Amino acid sequence: MVVNPGENPFLLSIITADGTHTDINLDASGWATTYADYLRVRSQWVLMHRDADFPPLVLVVEDGEQPYYTARHFANTASSGEAIAYGIGKKCVDGTMVRLWTFFPEGIICSGDDVDIIGRQLLGLRQLLAQRGG
Repeated sequence: MVVNPGENPFLLSIITADGTHTDINLDASGWATTYADYLRVRSQWVLMHRDADFPPLVLVVEDGEQPYYTARHFANTASSGEAIAYGIGKKCVDGTMVRLWTFFPEGIICSGDDVDIIGRQLLGLRQLLAQRGG
């Protein structure tokens, strides 16, 4: 799939405990308001690439948990490079946080705060590959 600049290559699929399946276009303005009824119920959240050739991230949401979608941008001003990590996570009832991330187009998957380290390393790796012609 060719993803245009500024376009989110992922969609969020929410499967509720009763089997209701809803696909959410994350580029749609106001999607969180439109689908607010799905954001705080027992469910599975699946962050999947639009062309389905990418491993999805899956998160189980229990009663009382607060799930979310986010994207984190990493930039290298010296090389004009950018990396984007797309993620889903939740705040558990006891206050702990669960975070899952994927980098597009590399397909790197990580958890927790490792995204910061990997995002910076990925920019350096891309710069090295570009210098070597790879």
